[in-house]
Amino acid sequence: MRCLDASFVVDLLAGDPAAARKAAELEVSGERLSISVPAMAEVLMGAHFAGGGYLRKTLELMAGLEVLPADAAVGAEAGELGAELMRRGERPAHSHQRRQTERCGQNPRRDPQLVGQHRPCGVR
Repeated sequence: MRCLDASFVVDLLAGDPAAARKAAELEVSGERLSISVPAMAEVLMGAHFAGGGYLRKTLELMAGLEVLPADAAVGAEAGELGAELMRRGERPAHSHQRRQTERCGQNPRRDPQLVGQHRPCGVR
């Protein structure tokens, strides 16, 4: 099973060629794909903000992923890893959110059929 991170999903949704190639490789491999709850929340935050077709595309992608639960131990480890990235001068994964909303435009149109529908995407 492969766990996708939020940055990869955002790049894939934006049509990044490298992300598209990797997604094609993963599809051919037949491996199950998953996403953690925090990564899913990061991606969906930008998608709900953008609305419209971007939100629809994101929800379709999320529906095909297994959602991995998170607990306190996962949160603690994520905090430690994020701090280590910062010590090395790298940005933690959540920095992609600004990039995601920039790609979607500053004044995205909302799809009236989807506004207010808060449902867990891909959670079965």
